[in-house]
Formats: sequence, structure tokens, C-alpha cells
Amino acid sequence: MAENAVVRTCDDLVPEDRVEARADGQLLHCGAVTETAPHLGMFWMMDTVTTSRKLLILSEFEIVWVSRTAEELTGARVDTQA
Repeated sequence: MAENAVVRTCDDLVPEDRVEARADGQLLHCGAVTETAPHLGMFWMMDTVTTSRKLLILSEFEIVWVSRTAEELTGARVDTQA
């Protein structure tokens, strides 16, 4: 997975991938993939914008991979105040 690479097919997604869903240049959803249905061209994600699980159809959005935060990678809180 390359950061900010466009997802072309649901076959490329795996659970825990961090993605953003955009439409008309606007960020609508972002979060971690929870499940995929590649044969249907859709996947589920836990959306951090709405704090709920969302079913997204790949053809309706521009989906891109995004990097994980330091907190997500280490499992520890990162103090950003110096």
C-alpha cells in the first residue's frame, strides 16, 4: 500500500487498511477498513468522521490509502505538546 494511492479495486483492500473516501473533491469518510466484498465492489469501514460503520461502494467514491498515525502504529498515545 502506498500512501495516498488510489484504490482501483476492492481486491486491493484488506481489513485495517486506512482509507479516505472523497466525492467531488470533498472528504466524506475516513477510517479503517473492517470487511470487504470484492465480488460486489464494496467494503465496510469504521468511519472516524461519523463514528459509525459505513458500507461504501467503490464506484461511488475516490478511495485512497492514507498512512497510519504514530499512535496507531505503536498503540501508544503520542504527546504532541512540547
